[in-house]
Amino acid sequence: MATPKTMPPPVLPPLRIPFDYVVNAIVPANAGQPGGPAAFVVSLQVQQDSDFEWVFTVGTSTSPSGDVNVSDGATGRNLMNAPVNYANYFGTAQLPFPLVEPYIIARSTAVNFSFRDSSGAQNTVQLVLRGFKLFPQCNPAQGSGGLIASGQ
Repeated sequence: MATPKTMPPPVLPPLRIPFDYVVNAIVPANAGQPGGPAAFVVSLQVQQDSDFEWVFTVGTSTSPSGDVNVSDGATGRNLMNAPVNYANYFGTAQLPFPLVEPYIIARSTAVNFSFRDSSGAQNTVQLVLRGFKLFPQCNPAQGSGGLIASGQ
């Protein structure tokens, strides 16, 4: 008698829940410039409960005279070859800057932002990564080490 074949369970797409990660930075005057303080670095920790699908970038600054460099802590990958001026990188709430292809950031990963200023005054910057948390539908939430997180 032949044994019936068991079908593997269907792979369900992740639940996509809208979410914003916010980076607030008060960049010192002339940070990252010759004779000024070092570039101002802010690390954003992606929460452990889900991966994040980054779709849009939105931001504001008190002065447009600055730039930012972004790197993915999980891969060590720089997301640009040189710092990008705020005006060329930030969208607005009304016209968010879309990524051509959404970028997936792994849960529990740090994303590093290095801000520079050339305005001669303190610059308050808010950068928003707008996208979706990706919650697995059939697997328990796992941390970056692959261990099942408690309380899920």
